Amino acid sequence: MQPLNDIAMARPVIPFGLGSFEINGLEPWQLYKIRLQVALRSTGITADESKKDALLAIRDTAMFQVMASLCRPQNVDSPEITFAEILVRFDQFFKVNELKPTASHPSVPPEETGSW
Repeated sequence: MQPLNDIAMARPVIPFGLGSFEINGLEPWQLYKIRLQVALRSTGITADESKKDALLAIRDTAMFQVMASLCRPQNVDSPEITFAEILVRFDQFFKVNELKPTASHPSVPPEETGSW
């Protein structure tokens, strides 16, 4: 019979209080990434494979689809794709796809838009 600790370690642990990142949500990726790393540390998840498993376990459908397409031609759960590599690919994806300030965006001061 397998000890309880080994069984618990075999399952990904979803860090307390951390929901899935919403691709079209209000929270920017960079802030979510910080919360993710804090949640992983606070729950004692330090091994790269365990971090990756936790991230894959807390994803929603849209996030998983983006993650899977960013990891092609490998599968996102392939051992060749590390947790750090997923973070880098997400950083690059959201850097390229970040919203640019516009005159209609309420958080952009009028002097920075030049069109108010």
